[in-house]
Amino acid sequence: MTNTIEIKSTLLRMSELLYDGDQAFWGNILSKILLDIDNGSIDTKARIQNLFGGMGSLNDVALYKNGHIMREEGLELMTLSEKLFDLTK
Repeated sequence: MTNTIEIKSTLLRMSELLYDGDQAFWGNILSKILLDIDNGSIDTKARIQNLFGGMGSLNDVALYKNGHIMREEGLELMTLSEKLFDLTK
């Protein structure tokens, strides 16, 4: 996979934001993909691409902490999501 280091750093930061924003479900998915990259999984790009689009996808995630929306972190997550999508085309 090309850009592996950049993909991994993007996944790591996204998972941090997701865990902090009460989205452990998505944080766990991205953490698992990180492990799979390290283990040489061949379908990683396709799995990442499948996270985007459709109802209930990663695109629909909103980050909350103590009942309040995390606006800045949500914008960062959106920017990183777009970057990740582009990196895995």
